Formats: sequence, structure tokens, C-alpha cells
Amino acid sequence: MKHLERDHLDILLNIEFALVQIARQDPVFDDQMIDQALRCCIKGTDPPEDADGRVPLLVKTLEVFREQRRDVSDDVWIAALRKVDESVQLHSELQPGEKSYLQFVEEYFP
Repeated sequence: MKHLERDHLDILLNIEFALVQIARQDPVFDDQMIDQALRCCIKGTDPPEDADGRVPLLVKTLEVFREQRRDVSDDVWIAALRKVDESVQLHSELQPGEKSYLQFVEEYFP
């Protein structure tokens, strides 16, 4: 996955920027919601019915970013989503209300 960070850093930053922007607009967003949305985008599925209503909004936001990056293959896009989700899982215990990942990544987008 190092090649992803080297060759497609812009895509990773696009995804993380989208996550940070939406969390800034609605401070209720947490790491668990981000993880759920990323997993839906990776699998190409709708959020579960019991997911917070914000999760579909985040999925839609990521889909919009995807549309803007048509120059990127589906394989690279999915790999980038997985890489970002790995970071979410690394920096968070994914407890309801936890924002450890968001706090970590927000430092890169002042």
C-alpha cells in the first residue's frame, strides 16, 4: 500500500478532506459513522437501516468526490478508501461519539 501513498496521495487527501469538511459542518459526526460510510463505499452497498441518518449523507458526499475523480480507476479508488479506513481503525476504537481519527486527520487540513 506504500505505492498508494506515493502515487495517489492526492486521492487519499481528497477523501480525507471530504471527511473533515463534513465533520466540521456537523460536529455530531464521529469515527464510527465515518467507518460505516467508508465500508459502504468500499462494498458498494447502502448503509444499514439502523445506521445514523448522517451515514448516507457521508456516503453521498464520497460518491460526489468519486464523480469528480473520473481519471482514477475503480481499483485505485477502492484501495484509497480502504487505506483511509485502515487509518480510521488505527486511530480510533470506533466507540459511539469518539473522534480520535477526526482529531488526528483534521491537523492536516487547517
